[in-house]
Amino acid sequence: MSEEMKCCLAVAMLTLAVGAAPASGQWTATVRVEEPAGIRRTAFPARLTTEIPEARLQYVSQLRLTDGANEVPSQGTVWSTWPDGSIRRLDIDFNVSIDPFGERALELHYGPDVAASVPGGRSFMAMEDDRGIAVGRVRLNRVGSPLLASVAYREELIFPGRNGISIVERTGIRRDPREITWEPVQVLKNGPLTVLVRYEGRLGLSGRSSADITLDVEMPNSKSWLKISATVSDPDERVGDVAIETPLRMGAFPWTWDFATPNASYGAFRDPTGSAIFTRTLDAAGAGSWQILSGAAGAERPYEESEPGSSGTWPTWAHFIGPDEAVAYAVETGPGTAGRITMWLTGTGQTTVSFRSTEPETEHALTVYQHYVGTPLPIGAATSPASILNPLRVSLEQ
Repeated sequence: MSEEMKCCLAVAMLTLAVGAAPASGQWTATVRVEEPAGIRRTAFPARLTTEIPEARLQYVSQLRLTDGANEVPSQGTVWSTWPDGSIRRLDIDFNVSIDPFGERALELHYGPDVAASVPGGRSFMAMEDDRGIAVGRVRLNRVGSPLLASVAYREELIFPGRNGISIVERTGIRRDPREITWEPVQVLKNGPLTVLVRYEGRLGLSGRSSADITLDVEMPNSKSWLKISATVSDPDERVGDVAIETPLRMGAFPWTWDFATPNASYGAFRDPTGSAIFTRTLDAAGAGSWQILSGAAGAERPYEESEPGSSGTWPTWAHFIGPDEAVAYAVETGPGTAGRITMWLTGTGQTTVSFRSTEPETEHALTVYQHYVGTPLPIGAATSPASILNPLRVSLEQ
């Protein structure tokens, strides 16, 4: 599994190094969960990624996560095995409720004598048919462009428009996403707590170059969000902008928007001509400047911007709010990469989140979370970008 899977779900790369096997064929370790951002989490997705010593675990059904006498529903996904066929590297996904800056200590039991019960609560799976892949109230297409066929937690939110990944070369050439040749879609995690769907494709670029594209869509069962992660391998350094685009049906006007700036910047669209463009320019440490343009599409004017010479680090997020629906966006890019993040919201409902590295790169990464909630906004939804971008910390103790 690629490293970009760490975002809204806490990941710890650890090795279970316990002592000799007990006669019962069962091993135990402590899983510690910490809340780092001062936000109460309710049934919040968490993940432990770990390596099991050889010959100790044959099946994911032979592990249990407990909180005292109570079993914590969990989902195991195997990523690699030892030469003898036993499980080596795996994910353990689970949900946890925790107070601001709180800690929870859970017990992990695994081995031949362990049997987990069926996870309880709301579960879901990816259901494939001729129309695509349905996961709860989301339907994905069988190719990555267009990506979203339907998002209907309440009313339908998707309408025709630019939908999925798009790429602009550094020379300014915009590639048509329909030119991407997609491999058969893969369901890498299929519930009951989280679903991960992967798209892989290749796009021809100028100069007989090409780029390999991986597009991961992940959905937890406890939150109405999509995590869309794009990775582009570009050996000839042709790629400039990598974008995730989604056309939204937001309902009657006015629509409000806000961006994560030190000024808590916000505004409104009152008709389909509206446009707001938020641009952040980052150095390798994540510090830099920002600017917002707004107005009629194609005639945007400066609205707010950072003080000249100022620099600071903060997360990248936005809210887009209609009368009945709201979408919270949270954005991550590849670690330590200087560049420019652009978030573009329009009165037609078309949304674009893009990243362009300052210098040519051979690998490009962009992750966009879309959290779909109803209005009026509940407190948990209002804080979701902050919680998503500060995932729970998960560690293993002997």
